[in-house]
Amino acid sequence: MKFEFLAPDGCHYENYSDYVWSGLLGFCGCSGESQEMLFSILKKLHKAKKNLLDENYKGNERFYFYEYENVSKEWKGFQELCLMIFDKLGWTEHGSSVRGSWLTSEGYEITKKMEEDNWGVSHD
Repeated sequence: MKFEFLAPDGCHYENYSDYVWSGLLGFCGCSGESQEMLFSILKKLHKAKKNLLDENYKGNERFYFYEYENVSKEWKGFQELCLMIFDKLGWTEHGSSVRGSWLTSEGYEITKKMEEDNWGVSHD
């Protein structure tokens, strides 16, 4: 078994998504839905940044994260918590509200590697 990613805590991780989840965020590996939900927020932030950087993008999607219509109060709260964590880590910035967050250069580098790792989905 090859371990490619060395985290600040000295642990090695086999894939980049596990490295982000446990090595950078410090969460245990026995997650499930919470990891999927958090990664879905990172995916949306990543897509918005890619659109912003694409000179040929002609769509009308936002270039920042804002998903508050037709979602539950619990999902809104989870999103805000994740966005505050990302902000504290320097992965995002925001305007007057954390709900209008966008990826920093550091955050974009992390999500690019996660995209290359297929967001942690098994490669089997």
